[in-house]
Amino acid sequence: MLESYEKIETKTDAAIKRLYDKVHPSKNIETIPGIGETLGPVFIGIIGDYKRFSSKSKMKGYSGMIPKQDESGESSKKGLSITKEGPKVYKVSLLSC
Repeated sequence: MLESYEKIETKTDAAIKRLYDKVHPSKNIETIPGIGETLGPVFIGIIGDYKRFSSKSKMKGYSGMIPKQDESGESSKKGLSITKEGPKVYKVSLLSC
C-alpha cells in the first residue's frame, strides 16, 4: 500500500512541477525569503495571476506574511510576530513544510 501511495505522490509531484513551470516559468516568487521551490507552487496556486501584485511587499501583505506593527507617537517596536491575516491555506501550507 505504501508503495502505491509513493507512486501516486511521484506522479502528483511531477504534475505540479509541470503546471508550475507552465504558469510561472520565471519562478521569481521563490526570491521572497521563506518561499522556495516547495512553497512557490502552493502560493502561485492560491493567488492565481501573480502579476496583479505590483510588488513583493504587496503580495506578502495579501498573504499575511508580514510582521505586526506596534507604533505610537515616535516609538516603533521591531521583531513582532507575523500577522495572522490572509488566506488560511497559506498558514496551513507553511506549517506542513
